[in-house]
Amino acid sequence: MGGTLKGTAMLVYRDMKYQFVMFSLITLFVAFVFLMIGLFIETPIQAGVIFGPFYGLISVFGASAYVTSFRYAMGFGSTRSLFLKVFYTLGILFVIVVMLFLNILYFIMEGLYDLGITRVSLFHIGNVTSFQKGFFPYLWVDIMIGICLLGLVFFVTSLWYKYGFIRISIGSIILGVIAFLLLYNIGFQAAFQWMAHINHFTLFTGIGLIGLITLFSTYFFMRNAPLSYRSKKG
Repeated sequence: MGGTLKGTAMLVYRDMKYQFVMFSLITLFVAFVFLMIGLFIETPIQAGVIFGPFYGLISVFGASAYVTSFRYAMGFGSTRSLFLKVFYTLGILFVIVVMLFLNILYFIMEGLYDLGITRVSLFHIGNVTSFQKGFFPYLWVDIMIGICLLGLVFFVTSLWYKYGFIRISIGSIILGVIAFLLLYNIGFQAAFQWMAHINHFTLFTGIGLIGLITLFSTYFFMRNAPLSYRSKKG
């Protein structure tokens, strides 16, 4: 059991490491470009965005699990249940590490802006909240969004993997219509006003909880999942 656990963890970690290195290089390059731009312009601007690649990284990691590490883990004798537990644990840790790296880079860039070394200020999702600008509040925002992305993407991918494209498409359309009707009856303006006035810490914590719920809920229908996509079976 110990060897199987270690092997499964190493397979998931290998994918995490490869994707993290690749997207980190992209993010560092984007940050470097903004730094160079800021050295040569005269008017300070807030136009830089560096969180995109890492948000994309988490989405790719959640979507690619069944294509990469899942099949190899099954081939080496792991179980679906064990794979899911390992993925949940390492996935959440992965989000924390990724967002920690992102925010360290962000505040280094902002420190250079405050010192007048560069004239490009980076945009952070935390800028649109009521949080006072600081490392830990902004880190919390990113972690909650990251967990939500991981959970939602892995949830949708799991449904697609088990039930196939056609069923998921039909289900998505039905859910979309239901959501639209609910918002229509409640009132779009009232819904947006409620979101605008809700405590932002509560809002982003709720976003993170949605991610955790969708992530962990996959266990109940994926612990007996097939070894290949449903769509491949016709």
